[in-house]
Amino acid sequence: MFLGLPVGVEVSFEEGILRSLGGDSSFLEGLDEDKVVEFAIKHRLDIMTVFDQVQDATRREAILRDSLRAGLGISGSADSSSDEGNPLGHSMDDVQFRAAVDLDLPVDLLPARNAWRRAELTLVDQRRGYERFLDEVTVSVRDALRRARNDYTSLEIQIGAVALSERRVLGAELSLQAGTASTRDLLESQDALRQVRDAETSARIDFTLSLLDLWLELEILRVDEGGVRLDPELSAELRAL
Repeated sequence: MFLGLPVGVEVSFEEGILRSLGGDSSFLEGLDEDKVVEFAIKHRLDIMTVFDQVQDATRREAILRDSLRAGLGISGSADSSSDEGNPLGHSMDDVQFRAAVDLDLPVDLLPARNAWRRAELTLVDQRRGYERFLDEVTVSVRDALRRARNDYTSLEIQIGAVALSERRVLGAELSLQAGTASTRDLLESQDALRQVRDAETSARIDFTLSLLDLWLELEILRVDEGGVRLDPELSAELRAL
């Protein structure tokens, strides 16, 4: 995960930050991939930027194409003057009417036609680029969601393994007190507990990183002076999918 922070910035994790960022993530299993992709397309700013570029190219192509058409303009005017000292004294016989026709024929338009052709090709390229970008976003969002789900499943397995190892340690302690187990049995169970706890921590880190990657893909992660958090409105909308 790339944060883009200067090298000299001191970074520290708050106590419990892994659990707080993960939160209740069981809702991941119920998310529909297609709806999550639609959510990302709706809210991602980079998609909006590329779409705006397509719209700009569309308008430019339309303007240049319109400039190649023949133009016909008709204008008219009427002029009348009154006698001195009688500003309201007008006669229709003294009114002078004028009419004009402005015809713009599409001749000698080779430069304009070439400009339109370039704009048309640019528009086609922009549309294709937008479609490719949507495909890339779709793939990256689906992959991020699947990784988060898989890592969450692995985390649940490791949490269960820790609970099982803790019961085994407790059983070994009781057996040692009852004289039915040796100290070696207790030490082995404690060593196994340490290993599964390390595995649980590793699984929690993997899940948190994959979850952060998913939040970044959906652009609902916010980093400010208060720390790392999820946008509450977007997070609620995502949970409601």
